[in-house]
Amino acid sequence: HRPARPLPACQWSARADTLGKARRLGAMVSGAMAGALTDTQVRRDGDMITLAMRNHAVDLAGEVVEKRLKALASSFDCAYEIRLDGEAQTG
Repeated sequence: HRPARPLPACQWSARADTLGKARRLGAMVSGAMAGALTDTQVRRDGDMITLAMRNHAVDLAGEVVEKRLKALASSFDCAYEIRLDGEAQTG
């Protein structure tokens, strides 16, 4: 078992930036309504990141959530979509 090689500083910076974007999206959803995270799922499938919201979490969908999802998707060079109760929403 070999020790892991450290990542170059630029890769650490990119990962930290992506993690920050994911955390901001999560904070926007979870901070606004108790229990909203249990009704929310973020999934990456190939070059698409999908934010699926159901039940009461649907009420949180809006411009700020879309902006944060778009920023996260850009970190992965992906497209994005928001699905509310199973229906795709377009921006």
